[in-house]
Amino acid sequence: MTPFDLIRAALMPSARPNGFLVPGLLLYGDSIMANGIAHRLQAAGVLVNDLSQPGDTAANAWRRFAYDLRNMQTVVLQHGTNDLSGGRDPVPYMRLMAKRAMAEGRRVVFTGITHRELPVAYSWQRANDDIKALAVALKCTHAGWDGVAYSSDDLIHPDAAMADRLVGRLVEALA
Repeated sequence: MTPFDLIRAALMPSARPNGFLVPGLLLYGDSIMANGIAHRLQAAGVLVNDLSQPGDTAANAWRRFAYDLRNMQTVVLQHGTNDLSGGRDPVPYMRLMAKRAMAEGRRVVFTGITHRELPVAYSWQRANDDIKALAVALKCTHAGWDGVAYSSDDLIHPDAAMADRLVGRLVEALA
């Protein structure tokens, strides 16, 4: 984490339950999440508030996190692809977001990073192992997106079949 992030953490308002715990999912993630996952969850009857953004990183999401109005009972964290592409570790920021959501009384689900090797120093496999370890340490759910068969039309984003598999895996993890 940068010195700027440490200062920001010290200045953020403290986390506490805000009384809004609507049964449903609040999605944080990058274009992997933003490209149709919310729509598929809604089609399956799940109430969704989608705050995922194409190009987002865990660090950027965390910088907004204290100021977002969270209303859903469950927070789903799907970051890592853009972090890894930039050679950054997403886990410290995911830890901060998860702890804050838990302090608000919310359930946290980590998706893991979709399978593909990225040519960076901090590999997706190591990141996935660290995210799984974080889920265990914080007693959160891990949806296992790293184990979903990869298929893509553009070699980056899931195609429709893979998006369906990702949603299926997330729904299974939520049960």
